[in-house]
Amino acid sequence: MGEIIKEIRSASQPDLLVADRTVGGEYENILTPEQTIPAKPIRVPWESCLTLGDSFSFHYTDNYKSAGTLVHILIDIVSKGGNLALNITPQPDGELPARGLLELRRMGRWLSVNGEGIYGTRIAKGFTANREVKCTRKGNTVYAFNLYDDFARLPRNIPVDIDRTVVDKAVCKVTLLRNGEDVPFTQDNKGIMLKTSELDPYGPEYADCYVLKFGD
Repeated sequence: MGEIIKEIRSASQPDLLVADRTVGGEYENILTPEQTIPAKPIRVPWESCLTLGDSFSFHYTDNYKSAGTLVHILIDIVSKGGNLALNITPQPDGELPARGLLELRRMGRWLSVNGEGIYGTRIAKGFTANREVKCTRKGNTVYAFNLYDDFARLPRNIPVDIDRTVVDKAVCKVTLLRNGEDVPFTQDNKGIMLKTSELDPYGPEYADCYVLKFGD
């Protein structure tokens, strides 16, 4: 493998990227855990390779992940510094399965509203992840995603834990990404508490994204 990669890079493709695919070695550029999501952030380039259904091959009785599940998977991966490589397998006639496409379109609608907190973001260092709240960061902005089950009511208070030994700036403003509405909050040395009692408790879909702005 080393000899092949060295020859390709020196001859015609100096920027060639090599995935590990469980091989590893000095020439790998990206880790690719398959059908799994790492439990903790990985500090090197990586992506989880997952299937929309149960497997990489087509089955008429396949079970496709719901849009809500896909959104939660995407948020979990991106908050840990990774990318999502999502497989959808064509039918024998070459068309993509309608049931799978329906869930992807629903996921796309969520991204059209909340994609700012996904695309081009990095790990939000100093923000403690838990089951319900995941965070990403872009410059001086942190995006806090509140995850919930289908038809779940929006909580009245949402905690976002902050490690003040890592993040020494105070939060000066919080807005709800889907409509730009200001969100009241309190903060102390452990983090902030979002006060959502005035927000529409049944308005969000799959996950809400709160935009945290920091002062100097």
